[in-house]
Amino acid sequence: MEFCIKIHEKFGFKILAVCDKEILGKEYEFNDVKIKVSESFYFERIVEKEELIKILKSESFDVINAFGNNIVALLLELNLINEKNILIIGDQKHAILQIL
Repeated sequence: MEFCIKIHEKFGFKILAVCDKEILGKEYEFNDVKIKVSESFYFERIVEKEELIKILKSESFDVINAFGNNIVALLLELNLINEKNILIIGDQKHAILQIL
């Protein structure tokens, strides 16, 4: 399983943008609004599941923005989010985790 990740550092916050590799560049609709899984936000490099788990465990992020059924399932498995944090956009799951 492969994921696209990009780490953003803005306004004193460290944000991990992560999506399932196969949905990068695709558009989904939510309440008549089109949402694109953009390369500029989600893509810096591709990582395997094991490497992503290491990143999640070793680095500290203020926000994790996750788009895709596989990444959201992984975050659930790692107990980083729960079902109430998940939004369905088109046929994909999306979650934003803010770490205080």
